[in-house]
Amino acid sequence: MVLRHQNGLNRTIPWTAEPLPHFRAHSKLPRVTHSRLKGAVQSVCLLLIVALPHLSAAQTANALGPGDRVILRLPGETAVAETLSVDQRGVVTLPRVGPINGSAMGPGQLADSIRTLYARVYLSGDVYLSLLRRITVFGEVNKPGVLFLETTASIRDAIASAQGVTGIAEIRHVNLIRGDISERLENWSALSAQTKPLRSGDALMVDRESWVRRNVPAILGALGLIVSIAVAVTR
Repeated sequence: MVLRHQNGLNRTIPWTAEPLPHFRAHSKLPRVTHSRLKGAVQSVCLLLIVALPHLSAAQTANALGPGDRVILRLPGETAVAETLSVDQRGVVTLPRVGPINGSAMGPGQLADSIRTLYARVYLSGDVYLSLLRRITVFGEVNKPGVLFLETTASIRDAIASAQGVTGIAEIRHVNLIRGDISERLENWSALSAQTKPLRSGDALMVDRESWVRRNVPAILGALGLIVSIAVAVTR
């Protein structure tokens, strides 16, 4: 390197090729070879291939099904919100937009897709939207029947929407009927929507408490009376 001084003389400063300490420290780091990088990419791709089908299956299982409802009110409309039904194909037909397959995605993704579609039509994206599942509750509840509940509703919410259990209900368990499979759920009131989510078309049956359990005081009283009579006769 050549430097020019104020007196016009040039001075040559020897240049060293030795790297600075900072770069020497980094030179000690292991070098990522092409084979290692390729192996890491292949591992990530393999994980995605294994995980994505499970995620897709979970979303499909949680999706809306035939008979479910979509409550919709478009921007600028003050009338009562429109109720749309999901058909047998899992498709709901949206006004001014057209059909969308609700059975191919989870409720959250479906709601986002609907809002995105209407954002292309309306300047204001203020769309009122509610997704409701069709759940049947019967047995020992005060108002049995078909209910339409929010997609985040739990088993406890479903029983409460049926105005609770009757005075002779077996409250220790409920029966969850999903297709051809019936599952007995203990301690059902403590189950959240995350631990035991409801799916479209599910049915909940509340059993009646057994006659013996409902009449324990009467049975004990009768037994006491019988014992008293037996003692009196044997004297």
